[in-house]
Amino acid sequence: MMATLAGGACSSGGLRKLNVDASASGGGEPGTGGVVIGGATGAGGNSVVAVGGAAGTGGMTGVTATGGNGGLGGQGGRDAAATEPQEGGGADHASPSDGRDNEPAGDDAPLLGAGGVPARDVASGGGSGLGGSPEPDAGTGGVGGAAALDAGFPGMGGALGDFCEGAESKVEYGGRTFVVPATSKYTDHGASCCFAVAATLHTFDDLGRDIDAVVTFQTGYRTTGMATVAAGSSGPVWAAVRTLLHSDSSGRAVDVAMTGSVWLSDVQFASQPWTLGLCLSVEDATSPLQGTKVYVPGVTVGAGEWASRLRLWLLRDKSITAVDAERANLDGLELAGDPLLDLMQVAFVELESTTRSYFEDTPCMWVGLDTQRISGATLKSEILGPGASKVDLAGVPFVLEADGQRIYLGAFATLISSIGSYGPQVYVENIDDDGFPIYPPSSFDPKPPDPRMDPRILKVLGEAGKSFP
Repeated sequence: MMATLAGGACSSGGLRKLNVDASASGGGEPGTGGVVIGGATGAGGNSVVAVGGAAGTGGMTGVTATGGNGGLGGQGGRDAAATEPQEGGGADHASPSDGRDNEPAGDDAPLLGAGGVPARDVASGGGSGLGGSPEPDAGTGGVGGAAALDAGFPGMGGALGDFCEGAESKVEYGGRTFVVPATSKYTDHGASCCFAVAATLHTFDDLGRDIDAVVTFQTGYRTTGMATVAAGSSGPVWAAVRTLLHSDSSGRAVDVAMTGSVWLSDVQFASQPWTLGLCLSVEDATSPLQGTKVYVPGVTVGAGEWASRLRLWLLRDKSITAVDAERANLDGLELAGDPLLDLMQVAFVELESTTRSYFEDTPCMWVGLDTQRISGATLKSEILGPGASKVDLAGVPFVLEADGQRIYLGAFATLISSIGSYGPQVYVENIDDDGFPIYPPSSFDPKPPDPRMDPRILKVLGEAGKSFP
């Protein structure tokens, strides 16, 4: 997935989901621009998606730009076309349809993926988006194995009814339904019993606050497939909705238990990305969040070991201003001993925001902070330095790094300064406790390209499930 910049202010081309089509008949060879996942195809051009099978052996051809997404490791259709199980486990044979129709094959019995879970267009361990063949508009992001649950959770019944269907994340709150993007983050750090992941539903533009669906797993949980979420925390998986739309007297969000189902694909947690799907609702008549529903067909969750993939650095020499640093070679600048910010401290990145921008005519890139790890106040104190109350008029330089490569030089600046910068700028007055805006380079002539949208940055954010247009 990738957003591209056309022009100066942060403009997004939108996150693009690739539809792949493996059209060879037998033998596992991809057709033009196609993907073979699971190493074989059914007769008549039907692709094979094997949950737990020999995924990823066909590779990718002509779909993914270098470092691209490639549909996150094997999205395809759901029309059952064959019943023979693939070598290596899963018996999910699906045609490359648009994923809207799900018809049983053979004796009308549902096909089963790994662990007896109904097959749902899952590519467990699918093709990697890294190193693919370039093709225009193919997008970025994606390491193999992540797959969206496009069919949803049909037939849930009860309070959820048919809410959990379709290819888009959505929230029902206060009797209204909002179709919104979703991102992911690890949360509730430090517990020895368990670990938690939040799928953030970005309802800020509609409600003024985002909504987190927090799913907690007992330590050691590694089950791929569907899991039932009961009320309370007695089982291996439990869930809660957390939002500042419902807070206590101290202003902190109050967790409200949710019930329903969650779905996991390619569970590797620490070392590899994986996918989380949700179909949850609040069933508590005493709660003001009663009736709230959350549906996420599949959000990528980045590997827990990926903190160093995206880092923002100050310079070791605090006397160097942003204006000074612009005269130096980017790779020659000596960085501080530790990064100011890393990928795990970033909750999400909205690539282009008008509602969060402090300037009516200039959209920003908004960086949401994981406030359990770092706050805007802590960030600001590090930027200003001990005892300082304001930033130098010439700005404090920073370096943005993705996958070990220095991408651009930016500046922490002040609104009262007229000194411009050739790089992106963060105004320290605009740093909130939960995030900050990064503005595009100033409008010099000729106008410089906008490095905030560098494909290497978007690749990391996309693969970690942390960005949306």
